[in-house]
Amino acid sequence: MTRLPLDAAHACLVVFGITKRTREYDRWVKDDGFDLDDFLQVLVDSPYLCCLDWRCELADELPEFAEGLAGLGIDLQFEFFEQGNSGRVACGGNMGAFSLSASDEHELDATMRTIQRVIPAGFEIRAQLGNDDMDQATYAILSKDAWAELANAAPAFIAEVFPPDRAVI
Repeated sequence: MTRLPLDAAHACLVVFGITKRTREYDRWVKDDGFDLDDFLQVLVDSPYLCCLDWRCELADELPEFAEGLAGLGIDLQFEFFEQGNSGRVACGGNMGAFSLSASDEHELDATMRTIQRVIPAGFEIRAQLGNDDMDQATYAILSKDAWAELANAAPAFIAEVFPPDRAVI
């Protein structure tokens, strides 16, 4: 199991918008850092993460993600149709359409690709490694500069959780 040293974990937390100790932090921290699987439980409090289950209604999940992104200066607006699993997303004059059916969990990536296309070019959404094997998919959005900073400060975290090849483009 990969151990994430405290200095690398703290760099991750700051970049992901977690600046205060949380209950999950206190639960999982060890003297020399975090087990990577445990650290992911701490990271769930980040406003820059979006955790979706293919059985969810996007109308229940995506607005909360949009609220978190306001902290990055991203004004993401959603308009949902009928059952809440299809609609439009807009940001800075850019617009895209999305749809999710209960029969195809891979449409979660397509929804995130649509969001990626409308947000400012300086930001990147990455899918968590391992999403393909789970009912739930986790995505993170950070500036490209922040991803580069994390690659230097916490290379094991980036390699094992949000590697560059998991960018949703």
